[in-house]
Amino acid sequence: MKNGNYKIDKELEAFMPKLSKKEQEKLEESFKLYGYKGAPIFIWKEQGVIIDGHNRYELCEKFGYEPVIEELSFENKEQVIQWIIYTQLGRRNLPDGEMIHYARMLRPKLEQEAKERQRKAGGDKKKQTVPPQNGASGDTEAIPPQNGASDKHKNEVTSQLAEMAGMKREKFRMGEAVLNSDNEKLKEDMRNGTKTVTGAYKELKRQKNNDASAHELQRLKNSGREIHIPESCVENKPVPVVADTPESVEKHLKCLKNLTSDFYQKMRTETAWLNSKSIWTGSRAYPYQNKEVSRNISDWMYNFGKIYKQIMDMEPFQIEPERSIFICTSNEEDE
Repeated sequence: MKNGNYKIDKELEAFMPKLSKKEQEKLEESFKLYGYKGAPIFIWKEQGVIIDGHNRYELCEKFGYEPVIEELSFENKEQVIQWIIYTQLGRRNLPDGEMIHYARMLRPKLEQEAKERQRKAGGDKKKQTVPPQNGASGDTEAIPPQNGASDKHKNEVTSQLAEMAGMKREKFRMGEAVLNSDNEKLKEDMRNGTKTVTGAYKELKRQKNNDASAHELQRLKNSGREIHIPESCVENKPVPVVADTPESVEKHLKCLKNLTSDFYQKMRTETAWLNSKSIWTGSRAYPYQNKEVSRNISDWMYNFGKIYKQIMDMEPFQIEPERSIFICTSNEEDE
């Protein structure tokens, strides 16, 4: 088939990474100096549609070169899309954000396969057992398999996708969270490599925290900026105080320390008791032991312990004309 007879499918073209202006200029300069020396143009044979090499094909037409064509057979567009995704994941020269973008497209397919494996495994088992509930004892009965994919299988799929993208699971999870957000600029910066995955994720968290703080500030403004100190924090009845007075800063800081200390001590005791137990999740028909819950609780308590220490180290600090908070510490840490 001669050059100029192939079609471009906009939907398929959208799956390909877009070249930056600088990359386009370099590619065109290469064509001017050396002619067509690139990879072949891949074509969906049955439809005569370009599936890889759109930029090279356009430049061949522009400068009059006959492109090297390689035709591939596919039954439908879904197969073509799968081929494009796996091809991009195999290139390894894409930014991490772009690798996550392509890998996450395979999540529905892999989760469906996990559900199917789970269904078949459950159907092959003659009898499944569950741990005794509420002190009950005795033989367990045969139980039906669970229909939906469990959290365990979803986590396994995340690990699979992270491996395909060539990174650790936690890094993939952070990148997927950014891509699932509505911050289009942040997603674009992470995909083109302007921002790292970790940097984009931290910025997303800061944005969420700032949004929450702005919402609370607006709520305080709408209420006349009066703050009522909880009765447990003062000896007398709570009275409305203006938020920016020196006395308010000291009282609120004292209140915050008391509440934080009380909560931290109680949570240490209760979470220690909880983590001494065996934790099971899933339906009663198909439970599994979930150690991740205990790890998450322990991690949360560890991080809250650091917050607790910072709050305990805070003292009122006067910087004219404002009243501020000073954190008493001997360690110098970067922001």
